[in-house]
Amino acid sequence: MTVTSAEPKTARPGRGRLIMGVVGVLGALVYLNEIRGMRLGTVAEPGPALFPLLLGATFATISLAVVCAELVSPRDRTPDVSPPQGGTPPEDATDRSEPVGGTRERWRDKRELLLLIGLFVAYAILLPHLGHFVATLLFCLVFLRTVGRLSWIRVAVWSIVFSVSVHVLFVGVLGVRLPIGLISI
Repeated sequence: MTVTSAEPKTARPGRGRLIMGVVGVLGALVYLNEIRGMRLGTVAEPGPALFPLLLGATFATISLAVVCAELVSPRDRTPDVSPPQGGTPPEDATDRSEPVGGTRERWRDKRELLLLIGLFVAYAILLPHLGHFVATLLFCLVFLRTVGRLSWIRVAVWSIVFSVSVHVLFVGVLGVRLPIGLISI
């Protein structure tokens, strides 16, 4: 007969951020490698690689910053629930039905992460069929509703504003051809 500890074994807090940061850096490097053969152009006349290069470099920098922050952060991130000198413990410290960063939050976070990954995959698949404007509008609707937890009216307004802005920037200003799909604007 073996005796098990009453405390559940948990991974070190922040390990997921470290893993996602490393995955982000690797993904950015692959992305930057893919645009290697594209023409960069000049400041006066930017080539097709300029904006993807800026995007990839920004993503790599942010991902690297996440990795560095996780590597230099303290190992123990559990909040201090000890009472102040001569005081009583905080209310939330006495009722511990679930550990800090409990199962519900972890499953909600994982569910949101999987939803967002699926959303990016769906966007990539639907983009050539629905066109840039419709696919971006749908992407923004689901993304903002999931992550932003905004009202449907605000989600709709921001999605339309973002989709029109991206279209005007890339098609009108930069002259980039985007997939037309269902709606030609």
